[in-house]
Amino acid sequence: MQFSRKIDYGILLLSALKRTYSRSDFFALKDIADCYKLPFAYFEKIAFQLKKAGILEAKPGVGGGYRLAKNPGAVAIQEIIDVFEEPKMLRCFQNAAHKSCSHIKSCPTQKGWLKFNNKISKVFQKTKISDVI
Repeated sequence: MQFSRKIDYGILLLSALKRTYSRSDFFALKDIADCYKLPFAYFEKIAFQLKKAGILEAKPGVGGGYRLAKNPGAVAIQEIIDVFEEPKMLRCFQNAAHKSCSHIKSCPTQKGWLKFNNKISKVFQKTKISDVI
């Protein structure tokens, strides 16, 4: 299994901001992007999506930046995946599977793949950001 670059960078950003949770400091995204040698514009889009999901909070202007809005021990990896995940790997995982796959009713592998997907999702739901950073 491979995470997308968005998920990878999102977890990296949360890792950099982990120390901010217990403090009231906001950190400049540019400084974090420079530290990890990541493109600022792309990192900014990642931060915006995490803010929109309620995982980060932002403060504009002087002394502004980003910080965690949630305790890293309460943020599941699955939440980060859900923020950035592109369409599901297999059509049968998608909400509109019946429209995108003509074999959905007779597919012999769908049940097995769905079981596998549920097991993986449970692991990602139990694994918190604080467990990996």
